[in-house]
Amino acid sequence: MTLPATTAALKLCQPASHQWSDDKLVQEYTDGDGDINDEFGKRLANQTISIEMPTGSCAVFAGTLLHRGGPNNSRSRRCAFSNQYCQPWARTQENFYLAIPAEKIASMSDKVQDLLGYSIHAPFMGQVSASHPKKTLDPDYIPPVMR
Repeated sequence: MTLPATTAALKLCQPASHQWSDDKLVQEYTDGDGDINDEFGKRLANQTISIEMPTGSCAVFAGTLLHRGGPNNSRSRRCAFSNQYCQPWARTQENFYLAIPAEKIASMSDKVQDLLGYSIHAPFMGQVSASHPKKTLDPDYIPPVMR
C-alpha cells in the first residue's frame, strides 16, 4: 500500500509485527547499532509497507511495530519529528527524578546516578530532548524547548 504524495517522508513497517512473539524476533532484529543478522532486512523486504507522505503529514503507529526509515528518494533532506510516548504507568514505582533534588543527584557517583535513571539504554531510552539525561544535572542546563 503506497499513499499518493511526495517523497518527503518514508517509513517502512512490517504489518502486524507488533503481534509477533519474542521467539520470532530473538537473535534477529537489532542490538541498537544495526541488524544482528544481515539477512533480516532482506527477508522482511517483501513484507514492508511504504508510506509516502507530503510535508506536514502524520503517521501514528504502536512503537512495538517494527519500523525504520527507508531510502530518501527525493532531492531534499528528509526531516521528521518523532514524538515518543508511553503510558504514565510504564515507569518506576518511585519517581526518583522528582523525589531527589537535582543538586543532590549531581554530587552522587555515576553508578548511583545511573541507578536513579540518569542513563541511556541503547539506542535512546531515557534520553531528554535527544540528549543524555545527565546534562539536566548541570545547573546552567536549559532544555531545548525553553531556549
